[in-house]
Order: sequence, then C-alpha cells, then structure tokens
Amino acid sequence: MPYPAAAFAFIRQVVWVLEGRLTFHEGDTVHELDAGDTLERGEPAPCVFANNSATECRYAVILTRDERP
Repeated sequence: MPYPAAAFAFIRQVVWVLEGRLTFHEGDTVHELDAGDTLERGEPAPCVFANNSATECRYAVILTRDERP
C-alpha cells in the first residue's frame, strides 16, 4: 500500500509487526520486519507496506503529532 511523503509531514510514526513478516519500503531503503519488530520512521519519504509471503501479516501503525520546531 503506497503513501506519499506529504502524508507524514507533521507526524511521527512507529510500525510494529504483530504477526508475520512485513517488507517496508521507506524511500530507497527497504526494511524486512518480523513479528515483534518495530521501526520508527525518519524524515517524510514515500513508503510502501508489502507482505511478500504466503502467510498473513498483521501490523500496527502508531502515530503522534510531531511537536519539534
């Protein structure tokens, strides 16, 4: 599922894999996350969440407002 960088301009985001395996594309960087893994996103960049396996993948995305100046 693709998202443009502008969608994340003023928020902080953590991706937490609950079950399965998630391939997360953050700009040109690819992260392979397994159940229990978390990833705090960096600067806004286009991203894609992908399940490239035959098993179900469940993940949570935790959002907070970025209050940094």
